Amino acid sequence: GDTAIIDYQLLLMKLSGIDGVFIDWPGTGTNNGASSDLPANERNTKAFVARVAKAGLKYALVYEDNFLSNVSNKILQAQNDMTYAQTAYFQNANYEKVNGNPLLFVFGPQQLTSAANWTAVFSVLAQ
Repeated sequence: GDTAIIDYQLLLMKLSGIDGVFIDWPGTGTNNGASSDLPANERNTKAFVARVAKAGLKYALVYEDNFLSNVSNKILQAQNDMTYAQTAYFQNANYEKVNGNPLLFVFGPQQLTSAANWTAVFSVLAQ
């Protein structure tokens, strides 16, 4: 979350010819135990995203569905995550889009493994 470090890293990326970054994003849940680092990850993601445009870079999220492992209603939590991502990230001018739609990767999938699961998760999205 240190903005000086973030600016330095982004500048190094830009000077190295990198056009954008993929952010490993665990979602918004906190159901992984008392020692969960999810709130810190979200704060750091926001700090990083706030600096990406200044460096002239694009970004996209890589959703970590494995963080749903201790969640009883995985679909509902993933829907909440997608709704949040749409509001907090997908609308940003420097969020990478393909044919006008936000680019989203999934690391896995590990917890949501069927097409029906993902159809349900994405049903909350406007795009």
